[in-house]
Amino acid sequence: MKIAIPSKGRLSEPTMKLLGEAGLGVIDNPERRLFAGCAVPGIEYLFVRANDIPEYVERGAVDAGITGKDLVLETGAKVEMALDLDFGFCSLVLAVPEDMRAKGSKDLAGKRVATMFPNLTKKYMKGVEVVVVSGATEVAPYLGIADAVVDLTSSGTTLKINKLKVIETFMDSIACVVCRPGKFSEDVSNFVSALKSVVAARGKKYLMANVKREY
Repeated sequence: MKIAIPSKGRLSEPTMKLLGEAGLGVIDNPERRLFAGCAVPGIEYLFVRANDIPEYVERGAVDAGITGKDLVLETGAKVEMALDLDFGFCSLVLAVPEDMRAKGSKDLAGKRVATMFPNLTKKYMKGVEVVVVSGATEVAPYLGIADAVVDLTSSGTTLKINKLKVIETFMDSIACVVCRPGKFSEDVSNFVSALKSVVAARGKKYLMANVKREY
């Protein structure tokens, strides 16, 4: 069974931690190697960009993968989101310069909007010019290439530092396990169950006590 996991970025480290806690830790992974083994025989990991994982799963190159819901929806990949994980929390928001009077997406008709999520931006906004950027979205208004931005944020700190204010939230996202619809094999099911048990156990304690029978 092949599982695609993020090679870098905000989802990489939490994914590695979760796999380890589930007894599915990565082994034999020299730096920059694309493939690695698993502590459980029969599982092989593929390290790729998180935004490529939905398509890899859809095409059957891998049996399952861990990525963000935002990336699944942006790519439009036909995959099943089998399990929400407990990390990667963020929101896709519309932000504008602090001195702009716009209060929502409807106030930006005819404006330019910079984003790394063109498909989702077009879904939530009508009548705008979408400017596709590959990074540092928040600086676009000050470079004069856009009037507003649509970007992911978890705390909003980066936006505030760059003197941008959020005027609308389009969607919330979280890390998730994805697999091919109708291809939920026993192996994939066992993999998902192992991760689910860890997620369910977090924040809980196991308590044992000796008490008198009358209680």
